[in-house]
Amino acid sequence: MLKIFLFLFILFTNNTLIACVLIIDTIDIFPFGYIGVDGQTTGMVYEFGNIIAKKEGFTSKNQLRPYPRTILDLKNGTADFVIRYPNSELIQNAIPVATIIGFHSIVVGKAGTKFNSITDLNGKTIGIIRGGVFSDKVF
Repeated sequence: MLKIFLFLFILFTNNTLIACVLIIDTIDIFPFGYIGVDGQTTGMVYEFGNIIAKKEGFTSKNQLRPYPRTILDLKNGTADFVIRYPNSELIQNAIPVATIIGFHSIVVGKAGTKFNSITDLNGKTIGIIRGGVFSDKVF
């Protein structure tokens, strides 16, 4: 009970805690985050970030960032959270809280190429988003 009291006391007597703006980094890749035809920022992850902040009562600033920049922003404190694929670099610099969305990544190869498992990628050149690491199993 004492811990709850102290938390509430600090929360309601410290205006800096109430007035802080939550900085959200959204990866600047369609369909996650992008500028729509109307010139407004949108995207499924962009909207998820805004909904989470609003539901938790935060004022927020959601900014589009290149994929590798999101980890740098977390490292240097210029972002409070990001929603993106987990990998070892992200885990070293952030605390995973929850899975928001999940879907399978696909592999597209030259015509006639067949990939049945991740081991079929051994020895192949793989193109990825600059700075992206989507699976520690591939690298």
